[in-house]
Amino acid sequence: MLTIQAAITADIAQLLAIQQQTQQSEWSLAAFQEAVDLGQCWLAKWQEKTVGFIVYSYIVDEAELLNIALSPDYQGQGIAYALYKAMHKQLQKKGVKQCFLEVAKSNLQAQAFYKQVGFSIIATRKNYYQLAKGVEDALIMRIHL
Repeated sequence: MLTIQAAITADIAQLLAIQQQTQQSEWSLAAFQEAVDLGQCWLAKWQEKTVGFIVYSYIVDEAELLNIALSPDYQGQGIAYALYKAMHKQLQKKGVKQCFLEVAKSNLQAQAFYKQVGFSIIATRKNYYQLAKGVEDALIMRIHL
């Protein structure tokens, strides 16, 4: 059974482990702690096992989806969508009108997911990602809530 809930400090080690399995860039313990403290980090549990998370921030009526990740064994099962919907619901409660994100130009799987939930590409940030293999552009995407 899938549950979506706000992350707490005790969850951070599991979030870091998922981050390391799935992302090219790493988030620090301090970054996760700040998101948890602000109530802007939600996690997905499958039968009590943490399998994914979403992190966002918002100011007044604008938000940014900062990070979303799933353990590889749990991808493609609708869990990312459930996390997104939980974030969407929280942002609507806060009166947020639109949400932005950056995604690597080469990350076609993520782009497809974001387009599926309603995001559209609005701009490109040149050389945004500093990766071990070099630099990469980011696509800026937006959705109206």
